[in-house]
Amino acid sequence: MTPPVTLGAAACFANARIAAEQAEFVQQRQAARRVAEHARDAGDCLDLLTMLGLSNLAPTVVPPAHPTNMTFPDALGVSRPAEADHR
Repeated sequence: MTPPVTLGAAACFANARIAAEQAEFVQQRQAARRVAEHARDAGDCLDLLTMLGLSNLAPTVVPPAHPTNMTFPDALGVSRPAEADHR
């Protein structure tokens, strides 16, 4: 049986940095979804995302061919409660 390979300090640091960047990406996506769920319209959502520094996130899905039939949260893949339930 061969002994386990130990990583050097640089490799451990690189792995930790990659893991931190992946966790940050997930948190940014979750924050953007929460903002989109509660935004009043596209302009409100963009303003809020800009304030949070999240306005430049790249889309993770390809938008549908005809997005004109969708509401703003639907276009982001976000479920939104009915207007009666919303504020």
